[in-house]
Order: sequence, then structure tokens, then C-alpha cells
Amino acid sequence: SSISSSSADLPDDPSLQSTLPEAHVLPQPPQGVPVKLVANTQSRQGLKNANLYTLDGDVVIYYRNYIVHADHATYNDGTGEIDAQGHLMIDGGPDDEHFIADHGTINADADTGDFFDVVGTLGVERNPRGRLVFTAPNPFALTGREVLQLGQGHYRVIHGTMTSCRLPKPDWRILSHTIELNNGVAKTSNGLFEIFHMPLMYL
Repeated sequence: SSISSSSADLPDDPSLQSTLPEAHVLPQPPQGVPVKLVANTQSRQGLKNANLYTLDGDVVIYYRNYIVHADHATYNDGTGEIDAQGHLMIDGGPDDEHFIADHGTINADADTGDFFDVVGTLGVERNPRGRLVFTAPNPFALTGREVLQLGQGHYRVIHGTMTSCRLPKPDWRILSHTIELNNGVAKTSNGLFEIFHMPLMYL
């Protein structure tokens, strides 16, 4: 087909200026957080205003500045919540955490999580040669039956240990039912202070 127009139909015709639509520059719509999901198998289930992804086998999730490894995981793109099981390993976040756990959940948008049977560090990175690099003035090593991440810089260790002494081979650690870590300060009550090769002292 062909298109023809007379000079009266062209936008430069002053008589048509009032009938032509005005062009406005619209701001870019806000974009979601980019997420990369890697797994041997993946499936997606549509939820109300969200999708639930189920990932199995050699799972790796890249979300904001977190990297999550697990055997199995689900990811909700509406809430940003990741539920991971089996050989869970989490790296990154604002506190440079490195946790190895049996299973747990994490909400990377809120920097919160709940992890079980945990061994890990805060404020410590490994460079490409495997050497430790301290990224916080008070790096911590911890273990716990459960570790709650309650927001940036705030953790609760349940039935666990914590130390900030000469990582990675510290001379002492605290053992306690509950240890609160808030912005680099650890607090506990009814804990034990263990100096290696020395008797325990009650706190």
C-alpha cells in the first residue's frame, strides 16, 4: 500500500498544531533487582503478583551482592525470599558474610535470614589466591546451631561460638546459648570464655 498526504496534512501546517498530540518524555519505569538463577533443573509457578522458582541440583543464585549455593532452593521474585537446603553456602551482603549451613532462608532485599548448623565469618573475604582479606575492623568467626541475620550488622547466634581473635586461627572464643552481635559489638550472658589450652571461665 502507499501513503500520500497533501501539504495541509503535514505537522508543520500551523492550522493543525492544536489537534496534534504532544510528546512528553516519560521517566524510565523502576527496574527490579537483576537475578541470575543457575541449576540442573528449574521450574516456575505463577503466584499472585509473583513467580515461585524451584531449583534443583548445583543451585547458584546471584541476587544483589549475594551469591547463594545449595542443592535445592526456591526463589520468590515477589518477596525476594530464597529458601535453600543442602550444602547451603552464602557469600556477600553488606557485612561480607560467608556462611556454610545445612539449610536456611534469606531475604536479600531486607538483609535478613535464618540459617541452621552454621559455620562462618563476617567481615572477611577470600581473594582469588585464597588468602583472607579483612573488610571490617572487627571481623568475626562463628558457629551456631542457628544464626539469625536481623538486618545489616545485626546477628543472633543460638547455641554457638564466636571469636574475633587472630582469624583464621584464634586463641579464644565465647561459647553461649545466645550471642548478640550488633555493629561489631558482641554481647552474651551466661557464656563461657574459652582460651585454648587453658581452663574455661564463666562470663
